Amino acid sequence: MTTTFLHLPNEVLVIILGNLYLFSEHLDIYGDKADIFSIRLVCKRLAELGTSLAFKSVKFVQHKEGFQRLLEFSRSSFHKYVRRLVCSCCDYSQHLTTNIRIFTNEFNLTNLKKSIREELFQKYCLGRRFQESLEANDLDITNLASAIHQFKRLRSVEIIQDWSPKWYEKLEDAELNNFAASPTIHRLFEAVASALASSEANIEALTLGTRHRDIPPLLGIFHGLSPKKFRLYETAFRSVKILNLRLSWWEPDHNNINFEGISALIRSSPLEELYLKMSTGAALPRSFLHSLELPCLKILKLTRVPFRKPSDLLQFLYKYSATLKIVEFRDLSLEKGSWVTVFTGMRNNLVLDRCSLRPTFWVGTSFEFGKQYRKPGFSHQMISDFVRRKTDVNPFSQL
Repeated sequence: MTTTFLHLPNEVLVIILGNLYLFSEHLDIYGDKADIFSIRLVCKRLAELGTSLAFKSVKFVQHKEGFQRLLEFSRSSFHKYVRRLVCSCCDYSQHLTTNIRIFTNEFNLTNLKKSIREELFQKYCLGRRFQESLEANDLDITNLASAIHQFKRLRSVEIIQDWSPKWYEKLEDAELNNFAASPTIHRLFEAVASALASSEANIEALTLGTRHRDIPPLLGIFHGLSPKKFRLYETAFRSVKILNLRLSWWEPDHNNINFEGISALIRSSPLEELYLKMSTGAALPRSFLHSLELPCLKILKLTRVPFRKPSDLLQFLYKYSATLKIVEFRDLSLEKGSWVTVFTGMRNNLVLDRCSLRPTFWVGTSFEFGKQYRKPGFSHQMISDFVRRKTDVNPFSQL
């Protein structure tokens, strides 16, 4: 007798389907949900098995249809499967709806056909009117609260800004920052936080901003964070163990980054894993690093984060030497000093289970370690082994 796919027991089929669309132990999603929906069409048995996977992650877009779909879904029998919620909104500024000329100039759309410009302007104005009606009646807050209260197994929330509309396509990177600073995205954040604070959901992971390199961070959220809202953050994110923040991306002016508010958000949760992603530029303020209190920190991931000197980073690491077990550093920079000091200090004071150091480490405008050292006898792995005390060979003695 020939054994087919459907002869396998349900437990095995669920594992196989999970490889098509995986909700990992770190509360991330891998794969394409479309594959699961296609599998569900094969037969009733696969439809039932695929349901729990297909609806583990749902995405909400803040427009009229988005709210309708979210509310309908939260009232369906599928709401019990939701583990991850992605919330997205677009910025609609009032002054850009004054007339089409202002709209066209702001988005650099003068080269488009008149009919296309008019169509985009009308869509933008409709979005603005809907946004105004939501805010005037607090419908965004009440509708999100109604839906989130139904997602009792919710474990992960991600908030992103919607950059898909065509009016953004002609803007340069730096120009996008003006729209990334929108207060609309912060209102969405506070609506989600308020809903979580009053719900039974105990989320374990919070991500603010997309991981894509060509999309700005959520400057509107970070500008609006306040130590005065610490109690709200503490209640809403009471169980958050994983926090992923993308703070800057294009010629950052750190004087304009609200480090006091960001510190309040980070300190509000019993974090075990912190991921900070920035752009090289002015170094992180020592006061910001000193303000953080993370007694449970086990995993630290830093990408393109600038530091003033080795001692600033080392003092931060030493503070968590009793709990810190995994570090992942990507493209970090120092204003002065040497990464040899950092790596030697890590070896002498930390006991790590894993240490990933790639691909370049800068001092000022020059990189101290990177591609130029990819040769026999010297590698990132050698530095990692040295830091973790897996070898007594000092790779820096060869430089």
